[in-house]
Amino acid sequence: MRIDIVIIYDTIRPIPKTGNERMNLGNLAAGDVAIVVKVRSQSAALVDQLAARGIHPGAQISVLRHGDPIAVALEETRWAMSKEHADHIEVSVIEAPCPT
Repeated sequence: MRIDIVIIYDTIRPIPKTGNERMNLGNLAAGDVAIVVKVRSQSAALVDQLAARGIHPGAQISVLRHGDPIAVALEETRWAMSKEHADHIEVSVIEAPCPT
């Protein structure tokens, strides 16, 4: 009796990220941890709103749920923001979940 092993790739799961990869917060997957590099927006009100929540260069942020809205954790605070706002936040990935 012959048994062949078939590997099936899950095309829905994002490709694992490596350290120091820069991207928008809105593109991260659940479980990713990143450092905020910069907030890019022509709206001073949006930049001020994000800064008031602790989103500034150097802040560590974790993605709890990917989607719209995206759920994030910053220090001991958890909240949601629109993907549109998350796309204004450039981050550097420091940790990504291991694929299962």
